[in-house]
Amino acid sequence: GRLSSTGIVNAAINNTGTIDTANEINGNLSNSGVVNASGKITGAVGNTGTGAINTTGALTIAGTLTNSSSNMAGVSIEATESLSATSITNDTGSFIVNAGTLSSTSPIDNHGRLSNTGIVNAAINNTGTLDTSNEITGTLSNSGVVNASGKITGGVGNTGSGAINTTGALTISGTLTNSSSNIAGVSIEAAESL
Repeated sequence: GRLSSTGIVNAAINNTGTIDTANEINGNLSNSGVVNASGKITGAVGNTGTGAINTTGALTIAGTLTNSSSNMAGVSIEATESLSATSITNDTGSFIVNAGTLSSTSPIDNHGRLSNTGIVNAAINNTGTLDTSNEITGTLSNSGVVNASGKITGGVGNTGSGAINTTGALTISGTLTNSSSNIAGVSIEAAESL
């Protein structure tokens, strides 16, 4: 069914339908349906199955966000909108799409695909695929694949068999350390820059 709330829900929620929330949920949220959310969720949030979480404004998650949904827009932050959590994990085969502002107190663990055309206010540990064309305001530790332009304000470490590919002009404000065994560990294409 559909649960629409502009008030306060004092309960945990297991959602397989649709939730529209614009105020507060005081409890954990387990989702395999659709959540359209702004306001605050005070517990942990798990997105599973083919679940989709869409921001409709500023969304604050006081707990952890774990995305293991196979939906290609499993967690979606639109331009001018935001999502913040204490920690964020994007599992293998899962997708986070950020066109607004994505923030995490702890480093984001990305094992799936994280696409960023907005701002990420967090460090990132990447073992999956990271596509970024705007800004990451934190360090980046990579042993997966990074396709990047824009700006990274922290240090960047490329390890294991990691690959960092420029997709335009990329500025790293910190130190780039490449210890990857990949024969194209750091690749700057023609007409692009790092």
